[in-house]
Amino acid sequence: MTVFGVALLAVLSSGLPCWAVTDDPWLTLGTAPLVFALFATVSAILATLFGLPLLAIFVPAMIAANVAALWALFTREPPSLAGSQPLTGAVLAAVTAYGLLPLKAPLLDWDTRTHWLGPAHWYLGGGSYVRYAITNPAFHHRSYPPLIPASAGTTWLLQGHVDLRSGQVLISVLNYGAVLLIGLGVTRLFPKMGALPPLGAAMLVLSTFGIAGQFANDGYADLLWASCATVAVLYLLLAPASRVNIAIGSLAVCVAGLTKVEGMVVAVALIGFGCWRHREHFIEAWPVVASAPVVLLWPVYVRLLDVPTDLHPEDVHAFINGHDAVWRRVIPTSGSMLHATGGILVVAALCTVIGTNVALKERERLRIGSSDWAWGTVGIAALAIASAYIVSSDELGLHLRSSVGRVTIVLRILLLTDVVIWALCGVRALASLSNWARGKSPVQAGPDVLRRRVLDRAMVVALGRPPTHRLPLPEGFGDPSPTRQDEPVGR
Repeated sequence: MTVFGVALLAVLSSGLPCWAVTDDPWLTLGTAPLVFALFATVSAILATLFGLPLLAIFVPAMIAANVAALWALFTREPPSLAGSQPLTGAVLAAVTAYGLLPLKAPLLDWDTRTHWLGPAHWYLGGGSYVRYAITNPAFHHRSYPPLIPASAGTTWLLQGHVDLRSGQVLISVLNYGAVLLIGLGVTRLFPKMGALPPLGAAMLVLSTFGIAGQFANDGYADLLWASCATVAVLYLLLAPASRVNIAIGSLAVCVAGLTKVEGMVVAVALIGFGCWRHREHFIEAWPVVASAPVVLLWPVYVRLLDVPTDLHPEDVHAFINGHDAVWRRVIPTSGSMLHATGGILVVAALCTVIGTNVALKERERLRIGSSDWAWGTVGIAALAIASAYIVSSDELGLHLRSSVGRVTIVLRILLLTDVVIWALCGVRALASLSNWARGKSPVQAGPDVLRRRVLDRAMVVALGRPPTHRLPLPEGFGDPSPTRQDEPVGR
């Protein structure tokens, strides 16, 4: 199946339910591949539990979802596209598609064949064979989360034959949807701010593919879960609370948690963060709560079957008991991870400190959640990744050299996203300061007045108190926008 065919399958099969929820064509384009993968994964897990063919669950479930979406679209009021940004969405969709150009040449690395597309063959035999495979010591990586193998297996069943190339393309299409949602999420945080947010979002999208490098299109799972974790932070923890944002954030949590083991750890943390942030309107946040059983069903099931994981019990006990052989791995692991992420880590920390002192009010005025959510997610992801190196019996040097640049993709994308958000908040704060200096007429204030305002603000930051002499505020300055009178949600 061609690139176009796989993309068409993923988008068309789940596009209608996504449109019914989002009422936005570009959000539909981003969420449809992820919804396809989530339906395939949940169907595969249920097929394994009950010993059924995969399509016996997937096809009726997808039909039911599309029928329900049709009913919802025809019985409710026509959707309002006033908040949609056609040009912005089209530009971001095109920029994200640019990141898929390496797909022109087939490229399948070893881990793609063994870890992700190898187990996809199990699902061709139905749930009974999957259960046999994950309990058979002859197979490897039996406890790995099933999203990519189940999605590839479903694609092969629907197209009628096994094709590693279509499996590679499917993973890239999933990456496309997740990265597109990152760009769209940034623009949704800054409505009515001109061309700057789309420009920042486009640069973030290109930087995301640059960070991932070859791993964006060679069938690895790292960019998928990293992008979905970032989407969850954007829509669930930073964006103003809304039905659409909560739904997209919960979808991203499920995909991240079902893609990789460290993704599952971060997904559980994101569910806790989401429940806390939306605690005041908990009923509307039911998708966040519903994400928990979806994420935890597979690891609980394989644990009940006593399927071994990559972490051996004796290694965990040695770590808890303070064994020197295990704790000596902490410093090399930390050094390698800092080497991979140190530059963007320093930049993000500086942006957070400066932004908190200069642009925090603008961030709150836009109802963007606290930067603490992003930093908390970075911390948990770093601990999950480091533990995989520290609590392990693999040769540490080889393990780090072969994978640390790949598994830290999530840290760099999260930090870079936070930098972009703070930069846009800072630009908006400077624009507000400029309007303040100009007063009622933009042409009345000269550079001396603007310079005075900048110095006044610098004195507040440096001395912790306002200056003794201030220029009067123009009438009406600082009044909240009529559409922004709600209090900031979830600092």
